[in-house]
This record gives sequence, C-alpha cells and structure tokens, in this order.
Amino acid sequence: MRGVEGAARAWQAGEVVARNFTAKDHNDLIAAVLAAQGGALGARQAAEAAQSTANAAGTAAAAA
Repeated sequence: MRGVEGAARAWQAGEVVARNFTAKDHNDLIAAVLAAQGGALGARQAAEAAQSTANAAGTAAAAA
C-alpha cells in the first residue's frame, strides 16, 4: 500500500500498477541539479583562486 500525492490503497495480486513521475520527483530533480550546480560553482571559484595565487607567485618569483 502506498500513496504519493493521492490516497493510499491496497493492490490485488496480479494487478497492473505503474510508477509515474510525480511533482515530488520533479522537485527532487530540480533540487539535485541546483545542488550540483552550486558544487560546480564552488569548485570553479576555488580553481580561479588557486590560479590567481599561482600567477602571483610566478610574478613574485620572476621579479626576485
């Protein structure tokens, strides 16, 4: 017995059932994409900061 966005009911043996894409599935998918996007943005910002630090170190070494 299971009910998502509707009333739960028991199924009879042999009854055909379906697993439909629900609004909850849609919301969970959007949340996962946004979380992945945020993680990618954080990684990009960290890479840019590391590149900036490396560039500054290279400039300082060349000037010395």
